[in-house]
Amino acid sequence: MDSSQVIKKPVVTEKSLQGEGARKYTFIINSNATKIDIKRAFKDIYGVDAVKINILPVFRKVRLVKNRNEFEKRQGGQKAIVTIKKGQKFDFNKVPNVK
Repeated sequence: MDSSQVIKKPVVTEKSLQGEGARKYTFIINSNATKIDIKRAFKDIYGVDAVKINILPVFRKVRLVKNRNEFEKRQGGQKAIVTIKKGQKFDFNKVPNVK
């Protein structure tokens, strides 16, 4: 799998930002990506070594509206919590161009 297709976008919430002190960053990833793919993508795109990767499912959140129709509030997929190597720094705003 291509490195640019593995990581979709970062998750920026209060809970995910609390993990930055422990060098943990959260990303929405491709549902077919493995831990090895994520590790390679971080090295290629950001130049950072990933030490530990946790993959979690994100369940689809729907609400029933009039006549039992579904209204989707959140899509399903996967997210990854990536722990980077001690001493390395990572910034969401300074991302190089991906080939």
